[in-house]
Amino acid sequence: MYRPISTGLKKGQVTIYFILLFTIPVIVFAAILAMSQLGIFADIKLQESVAEAVRAAALQINLGSMANGTPEVDTTTNNCLHAFTSILAKNLGLDSNFNPLPGSGLASSPEVILVIYNGSSDGLNQNSDNIYGNSPFGDSAVKEYMIINGNIEDITNGNINNNGFSSLIYGDNNFNITFNRDNPEESIEYVGDSYPSSGININMKRPGVIAVVYAQVRDITGSGYIGITRYAASQIVGS
Repeated sequence: MYRPISTGLKKGQVTIYFILLFTIPVIVFAAILAMSQLGIFADIKLQESVAEAVRAAALQINLGSMANGTPEVDTTTNNCLHAFTSILAKNLGLDSNFNPLPGSGLASSPEVILVIYNGSSDGLNQNSDNIYGNSPFGDSAVKEYMIINGNIEDITNGNINNNGFSSLIYGDNNFNITFNRDNPEESIEYVGDSYPSSGININMKRPGVIAVVYAQVRDITGSGYIGITRYAASQIVGS
């Protein structure tokens, strides 16, 4: 007659072990899923925030240029820059210095490169190519800003050409979008009529705004972060 092999465990202990055996994997899976969902949510939130901020910035049109039928993004004031920073800060839960407020999903201040591109001396000039110089309405052809640790720096230095708008369909104003944390000012590069194999290419057919934002989003532990880079561009709709 065979006897069952004794495990040395009482019935209650066996039950507890079985519960732990199934519960621990479920908890681990739930934690991994939560971290994944957090990353996806943060990704979507950041993208939407950058896109909305860029649209708001591009809507800051010089009234004189609008009346003339050649709308340009207004650079005679800080309205464009203010519209971008205020919308981005509101959506991402940042204070006026771009530091995360309590409850913000960001672990630190985001890093931003912002380009305002009017591209010609008289806004959307459909009849002339490669028009250099500033607008008769006072707007700069190109303005570029860098925001690091909440500090806004004007880094307009001629690296981005103001080549006008050579065509409403096929322009030669391509911008290559990357994010170089060692040299963030190189994150938005004017490449003319070329199409680099790396990065993301944007063709600006009309005056508008481009932004690249790098943010460190808190992970589920609250002590680590996920680094995410997103960009957006918005152009003025022609009259």
